Amino acid sequence: MMGSAATTCPPKRRTLRVLLSAASPTHPSMAPDPKPEARALVDASIVDAAAARVERGSTRETLRPDDRLKRRVDFRRVQSSGRKIHTPHFVLAVLPRPEGGPTRLGITVTRKVAGAVGRNRVKRVMREVFRRHRELFPVACDVVAIAKESAHTLGFADVLAEIQSAQRGLSGAHRPRGPRGPAPRRGGGGAP
Repeated sequence: MMGSAATTCPPKRRTLRVLLSAASPTHPSMAPDPKPEARALVDASIVDAAAARVERGSTRETLRPDDRLKRRVDFRRVQSSGRKIHTPHFVLAVLPRPEGGPTRLGITVTRKVAGAVGRNRVKRVMREVFRRHRELFPVACDVVAIAKESAHTLGFADVLAEIQSAQRGLSGAHRPRGPRGPAPRRGGGGAP
């Protein structure tokens, strides 16, 4: 007889956990929080970041498709024509968008940098820095971040520090460059 009320089911995990914790005060679920100060600092930093976004008028937490470079043509255009800023672990190519619009980010990580897991980590961390700190990137520009070989070892704070150190180059990258051609001659020490 299936479905009869006489059959008993094993207790659910939640019930079992409560029974274990009541029977044993040293159960891990009953242990005090080992680092309450660290958790409070993390919680405070999250609240501070949210408050800063509200002050800037940007309450958006997502990275929309409009904020990303997706087409190969766009990557190639930025990499060939954009101004390049070198940091220890990245080359940042920046090109102003003639039509304006939001700043877009593209990330290039080759197989030389790391395996699949490392490449995905580099992209995830860079996207998070871009998402949380858009003010560090020039307005109405396309930015391509090209990872160098040891970029897969960096965490969020390291990537953020590199972008902050490249701030001077990034802020000047949106200005158009002069025409490229032969360098002007200096001095006239030659025969007429």
